[in-house]
Amino acid sequence: MDVYKAVGKLDGTCATIQYGSVTGTAFPLSGTDTATTYCANGVSKTKDKFKLSALNAQGISMITGSGKCVGGTGVHKNETCTYTFNGTYNTKTTVANLKITGTDTR
Repeated sequence: MDVYKAVGKLDGTCATIQYGSVTGTAFPLSGTDTATTYCANGVSKTKDKFKLSALNAQGISMITGSGKCVGGTGVHKNETCTYTFNGTYNTKTTVANLKITGTDTR
């Protein structure tokens, strides 16, 4: 389980709880996760698939993936979205920096 702050143009600052798993033991690793994001305008639920590249000398892995909305409450109740993301994951600090692009219909 991971907990983090999510900031976006549509929802502002939110809190996310994410459960994920990684398959395999050699890079590149594949994984899936589900996330629940709590915002002032409601709760959003998403599912993702991702890949982690081999670590560089600083312990940083490139991460790429895609996801979709799978329900929620408030403005997210009937939301449909698809997105892709890419960025870095620092295995020493466990900090991910991602750029997310996609479509969202509410």
